[in-house]
This record gives sequence, structure tokens and C-alpha cells, in this order.
Amino acid sequence: MGEQPEPSGLTGLIPAFDARPTRRVWLVAAHGGAGCTTIRRSAMDFYADAGRALPLSVDPAEPSRIVLCAMCTGRGLESLRGLLAEWDAGRFGPTRLLGVAVTMPHARTPRQLRKGCLLVGSAAPALWRLPYIGGLDLDGFPDKYPAAYRRMTADLENL
Repeated sequence: MGEQPEPSGLTGLIPAFDARPTRRVWLVAAHGGAGCTTIRRSAMDFYADAGRALPLSVDPAEPSRIVLCAMCTGRGLESLRGLLAEWDAGRFGPTRLLGVAVTMPHARTPRQLRKGCLLVGSAAPALWRLPYIGGLDLDGFPDKYPAAYRRMTADLENL
């Protein structure tokens, strides 16, 4: 049997919380370790990190603008696929899905995972594939992020 929708008609895959309208774009993690904090740190004034929860705008006239985030792993892509199915079924409440950001877990991500990323991401309004950042686990966040992070922010600013 499939997941039953929450009584409110919202997704039951992640919790939801009331969010005040903001100009920032909310980053929503499809799973733990989805890369939201790394993306947020690339443009601190532009993004807000919702963690593994759905920010529901308290003002339906100004829906929360969200990007779903996932790591390009089997678990990450499956979690993302489930959330995209819920979004497609109308279970995201007063939000506006702008796209998905998928981060590569290794410098050389296997071809099957890269193809899976394209397949799952094709269900979203936009897909941003973000490269692996070497040294992140030991050296911390970089002073300068790869160009793909700046392109994602620029794309979102133009929406």
C-alpha cells in the first residue's frame, strides 16, 4: 500500500511548519545530508534552510518559494523522487517549487547515478546539478564556491 496523505492533504513524508513570507528561497532537504547547509553558505542572504521540513506560508497570497535538495546517491534520489511525487499530487500546500538541487557526492559520480539525477530531476520545474566540493569534510566551507552555485543563485534571482 502507498503512503496515505495527511488529513490536511499535505505530504506525510516530511513535517511542515508555518513560515512567514520572505524574499529568501527556502532549501528543503529530501533526506539527511542533502547539502542544504552548503548551498545556503554559498549565498547566506539569499537562502533560508528549512532542514527536513516544508515551510508553509502563513499568507497564501505569498507562497513559500522552495528548492528541494538531495545528494546524488540512491537513497537521496529515491527520497527526492518521493517528494516530487507528493508535489505533483498537490500535497505541498502554500508553496511554490522552483526546482531541485542535486549535489554530487564524489568527484567522479557513477554514470548510473548521474543518469538517475537527470531522470528524477526531469519531474521538477528546474534542475541544478552541483559539483562535489573537495575538502568540505575536513577543511570546512570554501571561501569561493564553484560556478554552478553562483549560476543556481542567478537563475533563482531571475524567477
